[in-house]
Amino acid sequence: MSLSRQLIIIITLLFIVLFIGTLAVSTHNTRGYLAHQLESHAQDTASSLGLSLTPHMANNDLPTMTSMVDAIFDRGYYRDIRIMAIDGTPIIERALNVTVKDVPAWFVDMLPLDTPEGLSTITHNWKQVAHVQVRSHPGYAYLDLWRNTVDTFWWFLFSFAVGVAAFVMVLRVILKPLSQVENQALAISRREFPIMHKLPWTRELRRVVIAMNRMSFKVKGMLSEQTDMIERIRKEVYVDPLTGLANRRSFDMQLEHLVKAADDIHQGAVLFIGLKDLAEVNTTRGFQQGDELLKETADAIRRCTAPLGQVFVARISGGEFGVLLPGAHIETVNELAKELAYQIPLIEEQITEQGTCHIGGAWYSGKIQGDSLLAKADMALRASLQQGPNAWQVYGMDEQAPTVVHGAQSWAKILQNSIDLHKYVFSRQPVINIADGHRLHYELYTRLMGDDGAPISAAVFMPTAERLGLMPKLDRYILENLLCKLATADENGTGSYSINLSPSSVHDPAFMDWAYARLAAAPALAERIILETPEYAAIADTPAFKTMVSRFQALGCRVSLDHFGTAFAPFGYLHDLKLDFIKIHGGLVRGVSENKDNRFFIQSLCQIAHGLDVQVLGEFVENEADWQQLKELGLDGAQGYHFGQPEAW
Repeated sequence: MSLSRQLIIIITLLFIVLFIGTLAVSTHNTRGYLAHQLESHAQDTASSLGLSLTPHMANNDLPTMTSMVDAIFDRGYYRDIRIMAIDGTPIIERALNVTVKDVPAWFVDMLPLDTPEGLSTITHNWKQVAHVQVRSHPGYAYLDLWRNTVDTFWWFLFSFAVGVAAFVMVLRVILKPLSQVENQALAISRREFPIMHKLPWTRELRRVVIAMNRMSFKVKGMLSEQTDMIERIRKEVYVDPLTGLANRRSFDMQLEHLVKAADDIHQGAVLFIGLKDLAEVNTTRGFQQGDELLKETADAIRRCTAPLGQVFVARISGGEFGVLLPGAHIETVNELAKELAYQIPLIEEQITEQGTCHIGGAWYSGKIQGDSLLAKADMALRASLQQGPNAWQVYGMDEQAPTVVHGAQSWAKILQNSIDLHKYVFSRQPVINIADGHRLHYELYTRLMGDDGAPISAAVFMPTAERLGLMPKLDRYILENLLCKLATADENGTGSYSINLSPSSVHDPAFMDWAYARLAAAPALAERIILETPEYAAIADTPAFKTMVSRFQALGCRVSLDHFGTAFAPFGYLHDLKLDFIKIHGGLVRGVSENKDNRFFIQSLCQIAHGLDVQVLGEFVENEADWQQLKELGLDGAQGYHFGQPEAW
């Protein structure tokens, strides 16, 4: 029960006690006063009537005496009037039944009112000849007593209402800082650290607010120091300090994941970018000038690769850079190599008279060995060196696995027809709760049925759909089918499913408006949906993504970031997003039992995420050693082939 409610109850009880006590005292005094008035009234009437009847009693004039008694009795103020002979024989008797009008019977029964008798004696020749007995009628006294009680009640009720209203208003002003302190404490638990600048005028509350402000400031400083330390250590392990790009260790780790995740990333490419004149610049112009060349080259690579979204850029060695392009089509790789070959020499020409760079790459489709892919890219780089300044060369892998190859127009037609003809099939893979081994939810996967009846992995057609701008349409089809399946599947309404939304869909206002309206129309199903998108989609426009998160969470949906941890973005942006899940990139999870740097990163991430009430999941868990290690690191859930391959649904 709230403090304000408790205080109001206490005040109400005090008012009731005060009312009852005041009413009791007032009623007792009023009743005593009225009883005295009744006694005086009866006695005065008896004395007056006795004196008036004396001469008529001497003359034995009974009619006149009767008339005088009737005149007094008919006024209605008397209960009874009796003229009794000295021996007790009644001479004149008048009596009126006691009826009390406009006063509740229970009030009369609860407060009996005595009616004392007034007595006087009629004498003649110094002898007592008769007695006069008068008792006043209590009806008017009861009416006065009742009115006094009612007036007292209404006055107390009015006073109580006004008092409580005034008390509540004052109490709200006094207790408002307590509500603000509560909100401040809740915000601190979410790793938000507001400061209350307006201090309350109540001394005790002022002290509490000042203490909370100090705690908020101190905790914010401590957590900022922890986050900064984790960021610093992460950069020392994974980031090149000069350019801010990933280093060779991080590049090799991502490349290993890329080639091992062929079922999820069916195609991709690697590019090598070499600066030929770096050694000459260092020798003739100094290392500072050479460092400027490296940093400006890194910025140029960032600008050229930014529109591609899911891309990984690293400085491999001195003047050599590497670019990983998971899911990229061969045309995309060639266009990027051509753009880099044009942009980088423009930077070098500011430093050298004849700036040169060389670019070599290898594109693959299907399963491939990492060493073979690097060898092919290195071969292409050497070939570009022989072609002259600012040349580029991209090779395909000779040993690429058979795959479906179509042109852009052909793919667009195939994807659209597949939607119209419902040629997509769905499978699901469970996400396992690390604490007890039970299922947290399922992740939904989509495959396309080829003309020969063989399924085509999403890793094959989704990069093309993304490149052709078809992903919003495809995501709409997938979400609609998921909702239909959830509406008909017999899972007692408890099974939750995560669905991957492409970055182009997340940044498409028309698609997001449709998805919101569709989920709002099915609130029971919306609570079973987890919207998942890659981390780089959130980083691309964090304010817009934050709006999207809060918008869909209001419907009961949950939101997750996929492939988290490779964008090297500061953890600070997580504070504002209010996510439900983050899923660590498979390159950090795979082999975590043998990589202490990845273990440190994952454990640190779990500490930060859990402070924000965000659950941390791991993907690509493929062996028992990694599974056990993730348990120790504090993850909430995991998925991968260690728990089984996706099942048809």
